[in-house]
Amino acid sequence: YPVFIRKNRWLPYSIITLMSILIIAYTELIIFEPTISKAYNFQKELILQTKLSIFFLIFLRDFGFMLFFLLFKHYLETIKSKTLQVNLLKKEIIWEKEKYEIEKSFISSKMAPHYLFNVVNQLYLLAVKKNDKLPGLMRKLSFILDFYMIESNKTKIEMQSELDFYQDYIDLELLRHPEPISVNFEVLGEPENIFIAPLIFENFIGNSFKYTSLDGTGMITIIFDFTNPGHLQFSCENNKPAIKNSCISSGNGLKIVRKRLDILYPNAYLWDVQDEKERYKVFLNLKID
Repeated sequence: YPVFIRKNRWLPYSIITLMSILIIAYTELIIFEPTISKAYNFQKELILQTKLSIFFLIFLRDFGFMLFFLLFKHYLETIKSKTLQVNLLKKEIIWEKEKYEIEKSFISSKMAPHYLFNVVNQLYLLAVKKNDKLPGLMRKLSFILDFYMIESNKTKIEMQSELDFYQDYIDLELLRHPEPISVNFEVLGEPENIFIAPLIFENFIGNSFKYTSLDGTGMITIIFDFTNPGHLQFSCENNKPAIKNSCISSGNGLKIVRKRLDILYPNAYLWDVQDEKERYKVFLNLKID
């Protein structure tokens, strides 16, 4: 009656098993009855005592088999359970180690020194010229630094804070590039009460500035779409220069992003890339709470 064991219904299993043992013992007793009667010359008292003794022995034998089976099964289940626990522990250790390595790589990739140097240099030039835009840009840089140092270390942050970061990030990127770049930044729908892992999209946006045309014809389109409930649809598109920029991509940034997504949003994202001759577009669909 394995079905009762698998469902941990021990009472029905015990009752049915005991009844089966009694039936088997009684059946065997009936089979041996002619032999017993003949052996004791049909003396009723001796025959009855012998029957009871044989019945008891048969019952003990079958009950012993049942007990041995249960104990052996329990032993196997214990071994299986411990092996499973050990395997799960090993997987958890490997997972935590991989997560640590990804987060360490992510932290080390935040704000390259040359980015900060270029921004500060441009702000210094504006200060020399006493440009009226300087206070606002300084505030944006302060917000970005605070975001990198504090907000980005949190597990999840408000989506609106993330969007504010990207808007200031884009303004400072435009400051870094001497030639104009046309940027279209759109937010569709309402991002209220939405929380997300920080800086998931930073690499895509940063790459769009790095690999777009830098001769004054650069065009970038960034869209955050919240119109589909439970989903965040992000797209980032940039045109390509006729002559490739000197920047060479190692691909490490995108690898870190994908591994972070695998850890933070397992089986909950769709990533698509359209790499064409004149344009590059990345699309990311996230399932969000």
